[in-house]
Amino acid sequence: MGSFSGADIGLHLTDGYIFGNVFEALDIEVVNTAVRIDSAKAERNSIIGGQFVAMTGLDFTAGGANVVDNPNISPYRGGTAVAGTTGLLLRQPGAGVATPGVPPSGSAVANATGRAVLVQVFGGTVSRILVGGSTYPVSQGSVLLPPNETIRLIYGSPPSWEWRPLF
Repeated sequence: MGSFSGADIGLHLTDGYIFGNVFEALDIEVVNTAVRIDSAKAERNSIIGGQFVAMTGLDFTAGGANVVDNPNISPYRGGTAVAGTTGLLLRQPGAGVATPGVPPSGSAVANATGRAVLVQVFGGTVSRILVGGSTYPVSQGSVLLPPNETIRLIYGSPPSWEWRPLF
């Protein structure tokens, strides 16, 4: 637990091995970045709850399997809630995920939400759905899109799709 204010970065996990820590109910306010992880060896850390009032709430540019569970992120002065999502699994019940526009056939779209997303594809004439390096044997329906993974639709006429967070 902790409270941080008036700093460039509230909680910064950088350099070295940072593995398996649990941070609960952090109060990080009036900072440029609330939580930044930029160490490739920062893995399996958990941030549970907390209040983050910052220009950037979460900025994860390295690491893996770091979980942020149900934070209250309040960006200010035109800031952003989540900037980098590398190694981030964001679990925020009730928060929505914006559905991007359907790209041209074969173009990849990355899931930069930090959350596992269920992508529902319908309409159009889709011949293949590719997630990362795997081809789904469906042309319509729902596919799981993990955080930081890409999805590609191969189609003759454009379909529609909807992105929904799983939790």
